[in-house]
Amino acid sequence: MDNYDFRSSLEVNWHEELEKLGIEHQYETLKVSMKIDGVETTYTPDFVLPAQGLVIEVKGSHPWEGKSMQKTRMLAKMGYSVLKCTGEGKFNFIGNESSSCFILKCPACSRHFFSCSLDETCPFCSDDTVKDLVYDGSEGISAWRTRKELDRWLFDKEAFDRIHNTLRSESRDAHQNVYEKLCGVPQMLSYSYDLIEKLKSLFRKYPNMKEVERFFFSIIDTLPVRKDQTISFPPILLEGSPGCGKTSFAMEFGKIVAEKNHRKIELSNGVVNFAIAGSERGFNNSETGIILKTMFSDGFSPVKNPLIILDEIDKCQKDTYASESVFHTLLEKRSAKVFTDNFFGIPVDASKVNYIGLCNDSTRISRSIMDRFKHFYIRDYTRKELRDTVIPGIYENWLHDEQVNLARVPRHLSREIREKILKLCNGKPRKIVPLLNDFLRIYLHNDSTTYTFISLFTTRERKNWKSLCYQPAEETACDTEKSLLLDTAWMEEP
Repeated sequence: MDNYDFRSSLEVNWHEELEKLGIEHQYETLKVSMKIDGVETTYTPDFVLPAQGLVIEVKGSHPWEGKSMQKTRMLAKMGYSVLKCTGEGKFNFIGNESSSCFILKCPACSRHFFSCSLDETCPFCSDDTVKDLVYDGSEGISAWRTRKELDRWLFDKEAFDRIHNTLRSESRDAHQNVYEKLCGVPQMLSYSYDLIEKLKSLFRKYPNMKEVERFFFSIIDTLPVRKDQTISFPPILLEGSPGCGKTSFAMEFGKIVAEKNHRKIELSNGVVNFAIAGSERGFNNSETGIILKTMFSDGFSPVKNPLIILDEIDKCQKDTYASESVFHTLLEKRSAKVFTDNFFGIPVDASKVNYIGLCNDSTRISRSIMDRFKHFYIRDYTRKELRDTVIPGIYENWLHDEQVNLARVPRHLSREIREKILKLCNGKPRKIVPLLNDFLRIYLHNDSTTYTFISLFTTRERKNWKSLCYQPAEETACDTEKSLLLDTAWMEEP
C-alpha cells in the first residue's frame, strides 16, 4: 500500500484509518467498464476491501455531482457495495435506502467491518452476538480531523457516551470508573538523567545482561536527535534457565522506568484472555483487563507507555482462548492502536505500551509470537559473578524487603560470609534469600559493651562493627533488646 502515490491527503487519511483498524484494503486495483450517457468508460474506485466485497470512494466536503456521482451510482446498480467516505470523516453506503452506516468490531474474532446495521452477523466468522460499535458513520471519524484536545485522548469520548448510555445501571458505575482513569490527554513516561543513572546501577547488578544493556543504551544514545525523551522500545524476550536473574531484572527495570505503571502477568497459571483484555460486561465480577489497568491514571492523567512483563510466556495454554491469541493484537503497533478491552468496549490506543517477555525455552513459543520480539538469551552466572556481584545485589534488596535495622548489620557482606552462601546455594540465586534469613539468625550476636544485638558480622568484624554498619549505630540499646538478653542460650556461634 505504501508504495502507491495517493492523489490526495484525504486518501492518505482514509488509508491510515483503515490500517489502524486492521481492515484489509487495496488502492485503485479495480477497473470496471460501464456506459454513462451512452459512452463507454472505465471507472476505478479509490479503495477495494476484498474481504468484505466493498469498494470505497473518497470525496471531499464539496457537493458531489456530475459524472463522478453517476459512475458511483452505476457501480452500485451493477451489484457492488459502494461506500462513500468524506473529508469530514463521515461515511455511508450508496444506493442503500437506509443512510445508517457503522464500523463494528466482532467480539469473537476481533475484526472490524463496515455495516448498515448494528445487528449484522460478522462477515468473517458468522458470529451473531452483539457487536461493539466503534464509529457511527453519521457522526464521522475524529481520528484525523482538526486536532482538538479530545482527539489526543486514548479513546473516543463520543464512542464511550454511546456505549455507556446503553448499559444497565449495575454496570454503569464500573464503566464510568474506567473512563475516569483513562480520560484526559495522556502523559508519556520519559527518560531523565536520574533514571538513566539508576539503569546503569541496575545493569551493574546483572553482569550476564550485557547484550540487553547495549540494546537499551543504544536507544538512550539516540535521545539527543529525537524529538522527545519518551521511553519506547520494541517488545523484548529474555530467555534463560531458572535462576539466571531475568525475572528479578525485569521487575527492577519496571520499577525504575514505570514505577506504579508496570505489571507482571504470570502466564504459567493458565491466564485466559479476560485477565489480559478484560471480561465481558454482564458477568459477575466483570472488570477491565491488565492492559488498561497499567495505563490508569494516578488522579491526574493516564499513562500511554506503561510496561508489562509477560512471565513464562513459553507456558501459555494453547488449548484455550488464552493469552497467545491477544498477543497478536497487542504486540503489533498498528492493531494495538485500536485495542478493545472486553469490559470497556471502546478502542483504546495501546500502541505505546512496552513489553518484556520472559521464558525458559523459546522453542515452545509459536513462531508468529517469536517474530514480534527482539530475542536475548541470558546465560547463567559464573561463580565469581555470584560471589562478587549477585549476592551483594540480592543482599541490598533483602535488607529493605525484610526491614532489617540498617544500624545493626554491615554495609557490605564479608567475603567469608559470601563464600559460605555461595557454597550452600549451589549456584542457584533463588536460594540466596532463604540463606540470608538463616544467616541473620546464625550470626546474631549480643555486643556486651552496648547491649546491642547485631548480625551478619564475622568474629573478626565484631570488634569494629559500628564502623562497618550500613547506618551509624545507636549508642544504647532499647528496652526491648534488654528484655531479650534474659535468655540467649539458643543463639548459635558460627
